[in-house]
Amino acid sequence: MSLYDVFEKFCEASAGVIRWKDGRRARTRFALDFFKSYASSMQWNGPHLEYMSIDVIWRDPYSGYIVFAVEHENKGDVESFVKGEISHLADLKSLNKVAITYPHAGEETQILEAVKTAIGQRVNLSSNTFGEDYLIILGFPTWQSKQRAIRWNGYFLNNEGKLLNSREKVVSQSERRSELEESNR
Repeated sequence: MSLYDVFEKFCEASAGVIRWKDGRRARTRFALDFFKSYASSMQWNGPHLEYMSIDVIWRDPYSGYIVFAVEHENKGDVESFVKGEISHLADLKSLNKVAITYPHAGEETQILEAVKTAIGQRVNLSSNTFGEDYLIILGFPTWQSKQRAIRWNGYFLNNEGKLLNSREKVVSQSERRSELEESNR
């Protein structure tokens, strides 16, 4: 499994599906549904929801190791994202970890530096270096060709908090109201 593949598939799956105006619940539902579907295709055991304060994890069916963990935060607040979601992920032994949030414009550098520091501090406190990889996904509303769009930035970090790579994808937003928005009318 590759976190680069996860990012690409996540972005592709979101194209034309999410409408930013639909709000936090719709984004959370999309993200968790996507990861459940992805993990199912990998034939991992799970999902295990709210495992040690992690939104969702999956285990390898043979070894029992946690192979994939996901945290999703809608608040867009840098401090709560790093002290909550990133700290939870950094404390958990898992081969692959994904954290998603939607920061305010201009906070990208601040959030990435805080994430790198938080992950790096954990590895310095541990005598056992466990080879794990992180994918941090940041989502922003934007425009493309005069159409509403979502810009996804993916940051790939190692277990020491070092940035290995980054990717950006812009996908169209859904034109229709979501089921959630319709039910709230």
